Amino acid sequence: MIVNGSREYLPEALRRYPDLLPVLVEVEPAILRQRLLARGREQGKDLEERLQRALAPLPAAGLERLVRIDNSGKLEAAVDSLENIVRACLLYTSPSPRDYA
Repeated sequence: MIVNGSREYLPEALRRYPDLLPVLVEVEPAILRQRLLARGREQGKDLEERLQRALAPLPAAGLERLVRIDNSGKLEAAVDSLENIVRACLLYTSPSPRDYA
């Protein structure tokens, strides 16, 4: 299962789901600013608050397992990275046929 969640909720998510693999999709701040301005949803103070949240430090819990994806380039590259992570997790956790017997 893939869930888009808040970084503030990460410690609680790890407590509830100990096998969780946190994946952080990051983007360079200047590129994030350009993308947010182009979308036009946030402006002024709301835009600045959104940028500050993106720059906020991550909670310490789970950082040793954290996987990072750089989304500063083409969307396809970030999607490919996420797909590779999911495939690797599926290979690692795939049930064997005897699990269904």
